[in-house]
Amino acid sequence: MKKILLIVLGIFLSFSLANASTFIDFRPTDPFADALHKKFKEFTVENFTFTVVAHDDIAGHAQIWHSDNGTDGFGVNTGDYKVQEVNYPEILEIRFSAPVRFHEVLLTDFAIEGPEDARYSEEGAYKIDGVGWYSFYATQEYDGINKVNPTTIPLFANATGTSIFLSAQGWISATQHHEFSVGGIRVSHVPLPPAVLLLGSGIIGLAAFRRKFRR
Repeated sequence: MKKILLIVLGIFLSFSLANASTFIDFRPTDPFADALHKKFKEFTVENFTFTVVAHDDIAGHAQIWHSDNGTDGFGVNTGDYKVQEVNYPEILEIRFSAPVRFHEVLLTDFAIEGPEDARYSEEGAYKIDGVGWYSFYATQEYDGINKVNPTTIPLFANATGTSIFLSAQGWISATQHHEFSVGGIRVSHVPLPPAVLLLGSGIIGLAAFRRKFRR
């Protein structure tokens, strides 16, 4: 019976951990620089296993870009326009080995959208597991010399799946794209179904009743 109780307690502990979100920071060069110039690369960080994948619909030769400055994170390189960021029609996918709940994405390395604009701003979209495209508009503060305060994009409530795809919107002008890098993502493990929790509660109650009956 003690073994059963330990198993049930382990289930409840797992449930508690599932509700706690984790921010996975893509900006450090260790270990993420290993993805540079690869089509895809798998990592395991903070008990999450995921694969970073570079997509494009031009010639299919997209590669992952990772900044060596420790401030930007992942982009996509197709040799077209700029090599560092996610530019239209490039897509960066973060694919997890098991379903997760997506909470927010950190975007970095914006480009200024006009000489009179005091902020860097970008437009883009994301989708979960290939369903729909949800647009976003984001700005990054500029102090006159440097870009500061990377922008966090909250994702729609209860966004659960294995993959998130991120893309910038189209051209601003004949010479400029929207573009950004992906600096990190906040996720959590998918909570256990209520039926499992109810079963665990029943087992604990039955064990307590059995101990009382024996006495």
